Amino acid sequence: MLSFDSNPLVFLGIGYGLLWLTGALAISPAWLRPNTVWRSPKLFLIIALGSVVFMRLPVVVFNQELNPDESQIIAQGLTLSIDPVFWRSVDGTTGGPLDSYLLIIPSWLGLSFDYISARITGLILIISSLWLLFQTLKRWFGEEVARWALMPSLILLAMTQNGDLVHYSSEHLPIFLLSLLYYGYARLQQEPIPAQSQIFLVGLVAGMVPFGKLQAVPMMFCVGLFVTIDLLTRPNLTVRQKTSRFLWLMAGGISFPLLVVALTSLTGVFDDMVTFYIVANFNYGAGDGHTTWDHLLRLPAFFRRIEEFNWFIWLSVLLGFTFLVFLIRNQFRLYTNWKVWLFLVCLIGFILIAITRTGSEYTHYLLFLIGPIGLLNAWFLSEIRYYTRNRRWVATRMAAVVLAAALIPYGVRYVNRGLNRMPLNDCVQNSRKMPQSAVTQRILQYAKPGEKLAVWGWMCKYYVEAQMPQGVNENHTIRSAFNHPMRDVYRQRYLADLRRSKPPVFIDAVGQSLWLNDRATQAHESFGALRDLIAANYRFAGEIDKTRIYVRADRYKQPITSTNSYVD
Repeated sequence: MLSFDSNPLVFLGIGYGLLWLTGALAISPAWLRPNTVWRSPKLFLIIALGSVVFMRLPVVVFNQELNPDESQIIAQGLTLSIDPVFWRSVDGTTGGPLDSYLLIIPSWLGLSFDYISARITGLILIISSLWLLFQTLKRWFGEEVARWALMPSLILLAMTQNGDLVHYSSEHLPIFLLSLLYYGYARLQQEPIPAQSQIFLVGLVAGMVPFGKLQAVPMMFCVGLFVTIDLLTRPNLTVRQKTSRFLWLMAGGISFPLLVVALTSLTGVFDDMVTFYIVANFNYGAGDGHTTWDHLLRLPAFFRRIEEFNWFIWLSVLLGFTFLVFLIRNQFRLYTNWKVWLFLVCLIGFILIAITRTGSEYTHYLLFLIGPIGLLNAWFLSEIRYYTRNRRWVATRMAAVVLAAALIPYGVRYVNRGLNRMPLNDCVQNSRKMPQSAVTQRILQYAKPGEKLAVWGWMCKYYVEAQMPQGVNENHTIRSAFNHPMRDVYRQRYLADLRRSKPPVFIDAVGQSLWLNDRATQAHESFGALRDLIAANYRFAGEIDKTRIYVRADRYKQPITSTNSYVD
């Protein structure tokens, strides 16, 4: 059984050593003879990506919640495996339907709807995104620079133990789709005459992005804009060829949204999609009293919330400053194609706006930056390499310094933790079995896995621990509890869902819940119609850890732990 204690010294030593080996291979032209197997791109990628997988193992086998969003998405996937109509059984709030549907796939392979299967899925998406990043870097800047620029992003994703960066989040799938778009743009740009089928596929992937996460739409728009610019500015294409390819891009872009419109119309949830996914999310975070510029000014503080990410950004800033010095000395002459560097600058700008728009500063939003910062670093290194082309080893030595600077802080962290007798591994679990809280154990006295559950508050882990699908669309109820213009709409749907599903157990988690802890104003009794429905149909079955448990009247009289064989 694979498990990790608080100080897996041998494991961490091997993983850390693998990353140093990968860094050495990244600068292999400086110390290896040509044509040796150690300079093979395939070997480099196998060791590089394998290092990420290896270092993520303690997180993968840790079968407990690392972030409330993780439980939210797993509960949604579990629910969709029983009732597959999104916006009828599930509302992902800021997350799109594709994030939750993706978690059904592991169940087809015999895996449970738990944190392990979710993190395996997330790790596959991370590895795929890093592979696509490398391929994009190689097309634009060559293999040598691609190796250099990949490493800081790869090291961060391999070494971090921050829960917001390693849990399965609603950013993972959109980042993979965006990585496909970055690669698609790089590939199209290098084609003398881009094939219409390739352009259609780029549009098709772009059309899927909003259904992964609306927050990723600005980045999708940036790619679409530059693909269009690239097509329309090609001197070797006739007006007819440009027009036809632009129409193929548009056709691909609307194909998936039209499919969603058709499916939601057929299942009767089109209006719900518009109301709860588009209208509600465009109002999300609005009216906080701060301008976009105010949010952008808080970026340094935002970055500092994760120590290793902050260092990752500073590395890029220092590299960018070095590039500016060379740029000024060379009278602002740029070697890189303007369609590439202008795209990268605009892309970073769009991402910064996207991750700061709401002002909420969730640190998992920073995942959107890791790949594009790698692209930006590659541009800096590529230009420096060109400026120093007569001094062959300058750029290579600079890359070596960057790689060492990316790795050394983690070694220092290990040493400091060891000297202060602090655990080196934050995810310690001696069994792959998912633990059950005392609340979940009480729930399962009155209900069974597979039956519906309703939770008022934000404690989605109860759905996951009990393996019970949602009896309500919104598995966390901040939009039904907090005062905002659409609260009554959310409350009406919550009541309708309860009346439809009649879950055996209703949980009021206000008091032991993310953001919802004031019973006087946020408990289910604050919503009069819900209070009356619960009082009429449910019985209070006790309070555990500030969480109140209510059981449907008929089930309260005949709990499933008794000898009766009652099945709902």
